[in-house]
Amino acid sequence: MIPGKTYKPEDIVEAAWRRRWMIVGPFVLIAVASVVIAAIQPDRYRSEALLQIVPQQVPPDQPALRDFLRDALAYLALYYALWAGADVLIQIAGLDVGWLLRVVPNQLYYAFWIPFVVARFFARR
Repeated sequence: MIPGKTYKPEDIVEAAWRRRWMIVGPFVLIAVASVVIAAIQPDRYRSEALLQIVPQQVPPDQPALRDFLRDALAYLALYYALWAGADVLIQIAGLDVGWLLRVVPNQLYYAFWIPFVVARFFARR
């Protein structure tokens, strides 16, 4: 570059094109060297795992717990079904009414879930 001279974009492109191998060469050399080094490295990995699978069971002598779990799962299924329905209306159908429908599962959770759990599970029988 000559001090005081103004360069046009075409001048810079022309200079880069003349020196293209000085620009591209190191990238190609490093990429090829990386592939070669990665290919000759030995595979070094080892994994061990011990799994014990025990099916979860509700003791048969606790029918209240079994009833609670059944009711809680039904409640949660309704909650997430309403939430998924709202998402379908918002995302796929593009309807703003989906945002209103999202209020329903939130109200179900905050207004009914805590009293439901307390009344159903923690109340003395």
